[in-house]
Order: sequence, then C-alpha cells, then structure tokens
Amino acid sequence: MRKIIIGVLVVLGLFGLWKITRNIVDPIWINLEQLDYSKIKTLDNSHNNIQSLFNDFHNNTIGKKTDAVELISDPYMPIMEFSKFELYIKALKNERRIVISGVSGNGATTLISKLAKFIAIDDLRITNLICTPQFDLIYNKELIGEKVDGKFRKGKLLKFWEECLAHPENKYIAIFDDIDKVNPETIFGSDLWENLFNPKYKQFINGEEVVIPDNFYMISSTLSAIGSRNQLHNEHFERIGRVYYLMPNTIEMALYLNRKKEKLNNKIAKNGIESLEKRDRIEIEVLNDKKNIIEYLYTFQKTNQIIEEKINKNCQLAQWSTLRKYYYPKDKEKLHNTFISHVNAFSPDMIFEKKDLNPVFYAIKNNGLMPKSNKLALWFKVFKEWGFLTEFVVAICFALITALLSIYFNTKRKKQVTIFLTRSETIYSNYENRELDSDAALFKLSELKGEIELHTKNNKISFPEAIFFHNSVRSKVNSIEISKNINATFLILMDVFLEDGILSKNEYTKLMSFLNKIENNIPKKDYFKMKETVIAAWDNFGDK
Repeated sequence: MRKIIIGVLVVLGLFGLWKITRNIVDPIWINLEQLDYSKIKTLDNSHNNIQSLFNDFHNNTIGKKTDAVELISDPYMPIMEFSKFELYIKALKNERRIVISGVSGNGATTLISKLAKFIAIDDLRITNLICTPQFDLIYNKELIGEKVDGKFRKGKLLKFWEECLAHPENKYIAIFDDIDKVNPETIFGSDLWENLFNPKYKQFINGEEVVIPDNFYMISSTLSAIGSRNQLHNEHFERIGRVYYLMPNTIEMALYLNRKKEKLNNKIAKNGIESLEKRDRIEIEVLNDKKNIIEYLYTFQKTNQIIEEKINKNCQLAQWSTLRKYYYPKDKEKLHNTFISHVNAFSPDMIFEKKDLNPVFYAIKNNGLMPKSNKLALWFKVFKEWGFLTEFVVAICFALITALLSIYFNTKRKKQVTIFLTRSETIYSNYENRELDSDAALFKLSELKGEIELHTKNNKISFPEAIFFHNSVRSKVNSIEISKNINATFLILMDVFLEDGILSKNEYTKLMSFLNKIENNIPKKDYFKMKETVIAAWDNFGDK
C-alpha cells in the first residue's frame, strides 16, 4: 500500500512539473487554425444586408431606386467584412462626423471612398481636402473665405453648405485627408470652431449666419505614425468627430489570399491544371499549403503585436501594405526585413531587430507554442518585476541612459541648410525618377519644411523667402499626394482585374474610363505609363 501511495505521489509530482513547465499554444495560432472562410460575412456575400443598410441610412427618401451594391462596387468591391463597413455607416448616421486613424496600408482610403459614395450617392456631393502642414491660414481662406478688393468671397465649404441647404433631400459629405497635419481650429476659424462643438453658438460671417446643415457629413483621416504635425486630443475630437482606429486586419489578409486561391481553383475546375501558366501553378500550390498560409498570417499578426508591445502600435504595418505579396515560403526573409526596416524608419528611440521576432520563429517551429508561457517562466517574470533580480534594475538603468544619450545626440545634430529650393527640387526629381517612393518623398519634404520654419524663427532667412519656399513645396506635396492616391487605386484595380489571369472587355473599359477621369490630375508621364500598362495588359491577357 505504501509503495502504491508513493507511486501515485511521484506520478502526480511529475505531472505537476510537466504542467508548470509546459508552454501553451498562442490563441492567435488557434484562431488561424480554426478559421472558416464560409462563416465570414463579407461585402461580397452580403448584398441584401448592404441594401437594407442603405435603405435604413437614407430612410427610403431616395427618389429613384438605387442599387447600393453596384454603388460601392464601382469600380471594384473591396475585400472587407460587412460588420466593419456597417460599423462606420452607423457611426456616421448617429454622429455625422468621425475620424478614421490608422497605420500605413490599413485600407483607409478605400474605406472612406466607399463610405462617401454610399452616403452621397453622387460624386458631385462629395468634397475633399488633402491637408498639408504650414497651410492652415491658406485653407481657412480657401474653405471659409476672404475679402478681395473689399468684398467678401465665400470659400468652397460655405458654398458646399449652401448647396446642402438648397437640397435637403440629398446628403453631402466632406473628406479631410491627414487633418492631423494642420490645426483644425485655424482652418475653420475660432467662431465656427465653437459652433462645431455647440450648434447653439451662432456664427456670423460677413453679416450672414452660418448654419451647418443636418444633411452634411464629415470624415477626417489621420495617419497614426511619424508625420503628424499636431497631436489631436479630446478638444479636437469633440468637434471633428470621435476617432476610430483601423487596426491591422488579419481577416482581410486571409480573405485576400483565399480569393486568389478560389479564382485559380475555379479555373482549374473549369479548364484543368494545364490551363494555368507556370507561375500560377506555383502560386496555387503555395496557396493550397494550409501550414504555409497559417505561418504567414501568424507572422503578420504576431509581429504587429510585438511591435505594439515593444515599440508603439503606430509603427505597425497593415494588410494592404507590400506585406500582402510575401506569402511565398521563399519570401519569408523579405517579410521579416520589411517589418524591421519599416519600424526602424519611424522609431528613432528604439531599435527593432530580427531577434525581437524570436517568439514568431519559436511558435512556427513548435506548432504555435509561445516561448516562456509556462507558469514557471511567468513566476520568474513576476520576481523580476518585483525587483528581486538585479539584472532587471541594470536593464532599466541601461535603457534610461541610452534614451538620455539618444536625446542629447539628437539635439546636438543640426544640419546647416544652404539652398532649400534646390533640395526640394531634388527630392521631387528623385520621386519622379522612382528613386524615392511617395512616403519617403513626403517625409523628406516635411522635414525640409520643418527646417525652413526653424531658420525663419531664428531670422536666418526672411519671411517672404519662407513663404515662397512653402508655396513651392506645397505644390510638390499636393502633386505627390494626388499621384500617390491615384497610383494606389490604379494598382489595386490592376491587381483585382488580373487576379484570374484574364482582362475582360468590361474590365478594360473600366480601366480606360478611370484613366480618362484622372488624366488632368496627374503628370503626363504617369498617365502615359498607366495607359501603356493597361494596353499591354489587354494585349497579353485580354479576353478578345
């Protein structure tokens, strides 16, 4: 009997030791393994819900029947969960003014454009302002108005509101892109700024009372990363709208890959594997490899989680960045390095290294297990946090010293600026020659404006010279922003239309129609390059 009791105690002891030393599976990994695409309610499979949402939003006041699905699927239907789209529509219905914030590649541009079309129906009832630092007063004159030769000239926002009041049966919407780059109070003016907070506060401009119409809606966007000139807070959000943060979305990334897989599988089912080109055969093999896709999606989500915990959530990368192309096993290194270089470009105080991705590598190697997630490791962590281990104190001191030294050397580093205009021309020229991408060019121009502002304050250059320089840079920034947005839309269109390897006549017509609309809004070089791309795609993939 005694031996039996001892044996039971030994077994229980070994089981307990195994239990406290055993790492657990990451919930992210479990969710990805159990992901069922058939249960995900997307815009693609929610046509009735979209129409009901549309009818509810417009209270069935639209004079003629409007197909809401057709409305938001022109020129393409975005990959998005219905619940996400519904959230923002309901927010706009209840609040009328909202702010959408997120990191690079979060799909905010597409989301906002679809929301605006859903609400306004007609593009003529949508107005857009791309905000650029240093031009707050200029925007005030442009939007609200100014006196010219002794007469007050109304700005386009006041005229837009007059149009709203003249047609109460319609809905109108204004979009303020990158509103964090300016001071919103300066743009709207102090009195109107108070009216946005309290509609009972009457605002008169040139003797006329300004009324913000009930059928007016507003969406503002901010990029929650380096580049924000103004830190928006509650005083701003109480006026321009509650902020909604667009998190990097793993589900949308998964849906994107699954759609590519389904298109290729449908082609195989219809015409056989022989109908696929060599690159498509390789791709379908990669997409059908469930383990590979789980590892890719896990790397995406877990790395963003690590970035948020170690650095800042504003340094994350979202699903529509270049990351979405690196799902091939051979591109794992590219995937890791893209994250690392992106974070380090926007995080001067902390370095993000490959070793910081060790939890990702460990989980992939051990089927989803999280390192040091066992109870023994957690207790050890608690002891460190309680100060029981001197190494913890040393690490904190080292981090503080490193941060102080970093601040000191960053303060000491001041470059002597000689010819600012030449630098701006060089940046823009490098952008046109594709030596710089749009984000890098905009960031460099933003830095340049900061330097000129500093030199102006220190009286190293005259105020008229500064105004001339700012106007020159503003023109370049606007050109890059417009070209960037149009180029992003064009690339998405090409990507969507060519995913099945065929460019239909209807798709080709849509592309040419899109190019005709943007011809006067982008440089001729970019227009002709896009047109050549479309013609080449038709020659190579056209369904003639």
